[in-house]
Amino acid sequence: MRLAIIPGQPVLFGYTPRSSARGVVYLVPEGGHATEVSALKIALEQALDSGQVLSLACPWAERAFADGSMVKRSVHLRVERNGRRWQLYFDRDSCPPQLLEFCDRARALATELTVSLPKTEMSGAEALELVHPRGGWRDLVIAVFLLTVLVLVGWLIF
Repeated sequence: MRLAIIPGQPVLFGYTPRSSARGVVYLVPEGGHATEVSALKIALEQALDSGQVLSLACPWAERAFADGSMVKRSVHLRVERNGRRWQLYFDRDSCPPQLLEFCDRARALATELTVSLPKTEMSGAEALELVHPRGGWRDLVIAVFLLTVLVLVGWLIF
């Protein structure tokens, strides 16, 4: 399962249906459906809280949505609330019981609450590009930093 709930961004939800070996990934935007998407986010966050998912110790959190781990049967979770971010990663075989329970509940909630919403179905590669976009602000920050270093070095030399 893949789930990302970040304020100001569409909900990213992916899972492998029981009837298929191929996973599906949905991107649910707020545009025009803010009430429904807000209800989805609230329901998923309540499920997180009731299962105490965010309090799980996760020694592999840095693997969440990482390139190499996206191809494995695994659970990836990224949530931001009140300016605080959590991320979890577990191989499917090592998931704690409350995380497996949350996954089942989240799948049911997302399926039920997004029936009437416009969604974009995409491949895992497309979803990965959304999570780790090429270019974007990160590359811009790195470029500005390097340019600043070059200017300072040039200023010190001359």
